[in-house]
Amino acid sequence: MADVQLTAPISNQLDSIRAIQRSYDKKSEELATFRKNDDQKTQRIADYVAKQLSDQASDYLAIKDSIRQGASKSLVAQSGLRSIDKTLDQLKSLALQHENTSDAATQAKLQAQFDALSKQVDNFARDSSFGGTQLISDQPDDLVIPVSKDSSITIKGQASDSASLNLDITNVKSIDTAKAQIRAAEQSIGSDAATVQIRENFTDKLVNGLQEGAAKLVNVDLNEVAAQAITASTRNQLATEALALSAKSGRSILQLFS
Repeated sequence: MADVQLTAPISNQLDSIRAIQRSYDKKSEELATFRKNDDQKTQRIADYVAKQLSDQASDYLAIKDSIRQGASKSLVAQSGLRSIDKTLDQLKSLALQHENTSDAATQAKLQAQFDALSKQVDNFARDSSFGGTQLISDQPDDLVIPVSKDSSITIKGQASDSASLNLDITNVKSIDTAKAQIRAAEQSIGSDAATVQIRENFTDKLVNGLQEGAAKLVNVDLNEVAAQAITASTRNQLATEALALSAKSGRSILQLFS
């Protein structure tokens, strides 16, 4: 049986249809797998780099959790310090009343109220803890927050109980000194907490950037690939129709010579 001889136009049309079909098949596979369908070497490189980026993002996610925990601990301490500051206002009022009276019974009553409020200061200092970390107790912890593999932020603990504040009902100035100490502690912890918050926001953006970079290397843009698949399908239909017209035209010409 003699080989079928194709005319040049028909042969070209068939080659075009095959190329379009390969493009369509590739886009269909990408839509099915959500992954780019490149050559094996390119895919191996993309997968390797994407894994490196994903692993780095995972490391920073773990650090981010530590940063968030540290930020929460500092916020609890700041809340406790604000409560202590308000209690000191009450203690100062009692100290002023004590200073302005010479009645022993009244002084004793004021002293009892002063002692009760001093215990409240101790309670605020002790209870302002988070995750076992006490930043303002009588024996405060220092909070070390890792912000990267090689660096950390340390928030120094500030003893803020009644004994550390040297509260004395017979000395109004001791209350003023205590208030200054509490506000300095709140400012110090608050400043460090603000730095931690900035670092948390930076880490969050860094993680998102790494994850997006990894995804772009191996994942497809579904809208773009779907549009390309539709385009390839349309081109395939048009090429098939063009091939049919070419074949029909060829048969018509042959019939003229038969």
